[in-house]
Amino acid sequence: MIFAPRAAVIQDFTRDKRLIADKIKTMNETTFKTLGRGGTAINEAVYQSAIYMKRSSNPASRRVIIAVTDDISTQGNLPGLRGPLHTKKEALQALFESGSVVCGLIVRSRVGKILHAITRSPDQRFFRWIRSVGSIDTYARKTGGIAINSKSDEIQPKLVEIIDRLRARYSIGYVSSNNKRDGKFRRVKIKLSPDVEKREEKPVVQTRQGYFAWPSDNTASVQKNESW
Repeated sequence: MIFAPRAAVIQDFTRDKRLIADKIKTMNETTFKTLGRGGTAINEAVYQSAIYMKRSSNPASRRVIIAVTDDISTQGNLPGLRGPLHTKKEALQALFESGSVVCGLIVRSRVGKILHAITRSPDQRFFRWIRSVGSIDTYARKTGGIAINSKSDEIQPKLVEIIDRLRARYSIGYVSSNNKRDGKFRRVKIKLSPDVEKREEKPVVQTRQGYFAWPSDNTASVQKNESW
């Protein structure tokens, strides 16, 4: 997929790696202009990716969304300006429903680094307010993904690093003692024993932060005041 103010699929799921590479090579400024003007809508891109993943992929397979971006979102969140674009909350809901993990390859230009610093400065609250709070780094943390920084000439090896780290992951399952299928968000936290933490010098555990307890017909909606 490519994204700017909107997101669009340029190639369906395929095992043909050469086909994917060719599609990426043929992308140009004209391709992005078809999505409209207005910058980078990260929330919208994540939402559309999660919806596509849920509809199109094998439900038994691992679902990973890898975003290559400067992670500077320009999706406005002022009332009346968002239009049909989806919010961070809607994107998170779609992600958890699809079971997708978000990973990010953050490639920032010099200008991007300055904007990144400004939007996170405690003295720039208004600037952050008129900007979207959407961030690939945030989505990665909430879904147990990986976000790493890369220079423009390091994209290929860094992408390989992300894929290698994903291949080395474990899957852990459990059955909840809460039998209510009320559509609410259930938080999940995995801890290591003190002995393991001491032995491994305090390793970091990266996991998704929870799931929705949907009824079997999957028709329940999320509580409006639910937060993540």
